[in-house]
Amino acid sequence: MASLISTENKRKKLAVDHNPYWENISRGRFLGFRKGPRNTSWMARIAKEGKFKATTFKNSDKWDYETALMAANEWFTQMIGIDIDAKEIYLKDAVTTYEQEKSIEKSPVYARENSARLRKHLSESLRNTPIHQINRAQVKRFRNNMVDKSEDPEAIRKSKVSANRVLNLLKAVLNLAYKNGKINSKAEWETVEPFEDVSEARKLYLTNEQVETFLKATTGEFHNLCKALVLTGNRVGSLTSALVKDFDAIDGTIRLESRKGTGKVKTWSCYLSEDALKFFKSITKNKLPKAPLLSNENGEPWAKNSYRRTLLSLKKSTKMPDDFDLYAFRHYHISKALLAGIQAQVVAENCGTSVRMLEKHYAKFMGKDRRAMMNLVELGI
Repeated sequence: MASLISTENKRKKLAVDHNPYWENISRGRFLGFRKGPRNTSWMARIAKEGKFKATTFKNSDKWDYETALMAANEWFTQMIGIDIDAKEIYLKDAVTTYEQEKSIEKSPVYARENSARLRKHLSESLRNTPIHQINRAQVKRFRNNMVDKSEDPEAIRKSKVSANRVLNLLKAVLNLAYKNGKINSKAEWETVEPFEDVSEARKLYLTNEQVETFLKATTGEFHNLCKALVLTGNRVGSLTSALVKDFDAIDGTIRLESRKGTGKVKTWSCYLSEDALKFFKSITKNKLPKAPLLSNENGEPWAKNSYRRTLLSLKKSTKMPDDFDLYAFRHYHISKALLAGIQAQVVAENCGTSVRMLEKHYAKFMGKDRRAMMNLVELGI
């Protein structure tokens, strides 16, 4: 029987019909074309032992016959070994299955946090795509869409680090579906590589002059934020989430916390120098206990990266290095503390990190301290 759908002219002559026009490609394999009142779509159907399974290709209204045939043949290949009685599995279903399995293997918090992180970046279209239809172009576009669009190199690098993590989550979901026999090939996502050379930022260690120049250029609440970072060496997120009640003016401490990817909250006390204590007393004067310790110009908590435009402008006017960001103040404080001979354990506890991380990132500032300690060892020789 002559094909009714092989050319555009033939398809134009077809009557509008909810039921597809099917063409037998080979034994048990069919290519379909549905002509609706407003748009069209291509389909594929497979038959085996009296049972049928069909799929509709998304965004296929502009396809020609050859493109549709290629997509159908790819789908037929994916269906080899798959139970055609099985319910169509969409990506959103695969994410739910992943969350359920990881709740048992790891912990409910781990599963919930990671699944939420992935869902946050999945478009509605991708969520509702059958997993056997997900292709390399979609996965690559998913990865690329998470990259920061600003002109800040460090912001772009950090966004690529985050994109790599989320890409790995998507791959983990699809690999689990493959392992469970719900999809027949891993080729479409395995070939999408994470961004390279982005995991480790170059550690920028500022000079006293650079810090002084930048702080002098800042004003208002942004000045307070930057000065707090220099004086404490803690992370932006930990300081901006603290409240006035977390500051103890008598003990000279601030209670800080950070939330890990697993959902676990880490808390610690940051002990303040006399200069730091004087500074925090001044900025908390007449503030209510539940007010932000560090607020924006409107008296509200700093939103993530809400200071970016100000930062970029000042970075340019003060001629700071290209990779400068507020995290550099943390490096500055920690390196200065270690050079001053403060024990690594004390520095780590005060800045919400670990000795292991200090040894990894600040070893060159700890050599003098180590040599001094070795000189205290009495050897019987």
